[in-house]
Amino acid sequence: MQPKTKKILIVSSIIGAIVVIAGIIIVRRRKQRTQLEQTILSGSPNVDNIGDKAVGKLIEWPLKYGSGYRSDSERNCVKTVQEWINKKIIENNVYALPMLVVDGHFGDATQGALQKIAGVKQVSYTLHNTMESYVKAGGIGVFLNNLFSINPETL
Repeated sequence: MQPKTKKILIVSSIIGAIVVIAGIIIVRRRKQRTQLEQTILSGSPNVDNIGDKAVGKLIEWPLKYGSGYRSDSERNCVKTVQEWINKKIIENNVYALPMLVVDGHFGDATQGALQKIAGVKQVSYTLHNTMESYVKAGGIGVFLNNLFSINPETL
């Protein structure tokens, strides 16, 4: 074998080994990330048992896709957003959206409905407070019902 051929063979072997090792590292990390995402989305016992006592009242603002898994407080905030969306769907369902399950997990359905109704993908602290006051007040439906209802005692 000629020296030039030997050098090419050695260099190509080294490059091939580096590519194989890099590929193995990438596949391992992707597999770990996928397992973590599946664990979070499936609501494994380890995630559900965290609660407020273990991590405190942790809420990461803005609420976005994937929110509702850190603590009970964050889950309650996402439930408020979902209740607000459901009230808006009842009041004026322009997009023919299905009602959301109020589970406290900010997923694809919540994000899609929020974007169609409010035009945003994330809920800021200020927007959440507005939604919370709207949900507690009963929304425009209660207002209109009170406005146009006839009270027999006043007749």
